[in-house]
Amino acid sequence: MLFDLPKLPRPWRWGTGLLLAALVLLGTKFSPCSLAALGILALFTLTGNLSDIAFFFVLITPLATVFRPNASAQSYLTYVLLLYALVSILNTLFIRREVDVISVLLSVFFLAAVAGQLLAPPLDWKRTLKLAANLLLVKDAIRISDEGDCRDIFLSYLFGLIIASAAALTAPGFLAIADYVTAKTLSAGYGLGTLRRFSALYADPNYYGVNIIIGLCLLVVLYRKRQIDLLPLSLLAAALFFFGILTYSKSVTLMLVVPAALLMVCAAQRRQYLLLFLLSIGFALFLAAIITGTISVFDVVLVRFQAGDSSLNSLSSGRTGIWMEYLQYCFHDVRRVLFGSGLGAGYLPTGKGLAAAHNFYIEVLYHLGLLGFGYFFTLLWAMGHSIQKHIRRNILNGSIFLCIGILYLALNQLFNFELPVHLIVAFLVWNSELPHQR
Repeated sequence: MLFDLPKLPRPWRWGTGLLLAALVLLGTKFSPCSLAALGILALFTLTGNLSDIAFFFVLITPLATVFRPNASAQSYLTYVLLLYALVSILNTLFIRREVDVISVLLSVFFLAAVAGQLLAPPLDWKRTLKLAANLLLVKDAIRISDEGDCRDIFLSYLFGLIIASAAALTAPGFLAIADYVTAKTLSAGYGLGTLRRFSALYADPNYYGVNIIIGLCLLVVLYRKRQIDLLPLSLLAAALFFFGILTYSKSVTLMLVVPAALLMVCAAQRRQYLLLFLLSIGFALFLAAIITGTISVFDVVLVRFQAGDSSLNSLSSGRTGIWMEYLQYCFHDVRRVLFGSGLGAGYLPTGKGLAAAHNFYIEVLYHLGLLGFGYFFTLLWAMGHSIQKHIRRNILNGSIFLCIGILYLALNQLFNFELPVHLIVAFLVWNSELPHQR
């Protein structure tokens, strides 16, 4: 960034990325490997091209949980992110010497967040800096417009996810992954005994699941752009689908409809009517097999849907009850409604004990209030508007925003290391030029 060296040739970019992934995974056993990966990432952050930095950041994000010296330490990826923010600010002020409107809006957001925490302590510098750095990375990375760079970023998202998933499934003992990630099991109340829910290197299957759905949608986008053929599409989709069903997640199971529908739309747009017909028959048979219990792995999900009563709270695994408690707290007094509880506020005591909001939008409202909520999403809109292309769009362009918009209803993401990656990918897909005829 400071020296803005030329982009790496594609073989070197991918070779370096795969080397970084290997070093991060080996670092679970041999800590010098993690430090070597940190050094390489820091070097590229200081001297490299923005396209390479974004590529590496997206690729390594699924491995962030194990990219640290021990299970209780901060992820090294956070330090890389903060270094990037510092370098970006120095580059803007002293090298390019130009400050755009989005940078000003982001600075105001940061100062307002600090002021809000000073008025309503505690002040959490780590959260504040991380959120500001996340948004700064999004602001910069969504300006990438080269088709080859965008394709590599989409593929790095997919391969980072598959590498993390394969490593967690096949080599947990050798890589000492269990030291960093605690496996989540289904409650005994479902009558299924002890059943491990797969979540790769994530602590929760639902946070892993949103990446599976986004990955499947990205495959369809790449296929529509003719940047991937049908065979690799099928193989990669099968791998992601396999990992996804092992989560036994209700939301992931329901959201599989989205990439399936998008693939059918894509086939129709490309006038591949035989493929469209085969997909329609295949999806119908697949749905029938799930309902009739022919595919046993989905029996677990069906049991989860049938458990409890028919209320929305039961269907959402108790989340709607938590949402109502958070909303009641947020709207209890005028100051909290307008300004929130501050970024340093902890979880609320609820009927389930101390619990997260389990809803990104309520989480933003809880920490920032109505004014901060409006400013936050206005800031995201302004980022998108600043790089808006005058192109003909269809549902595929908005597919990633659709997925995160729905799945974030059940996730806390405001301070999550994945937030910038999801937004970067969503904005790049939104601005992708898709062919409109065969």
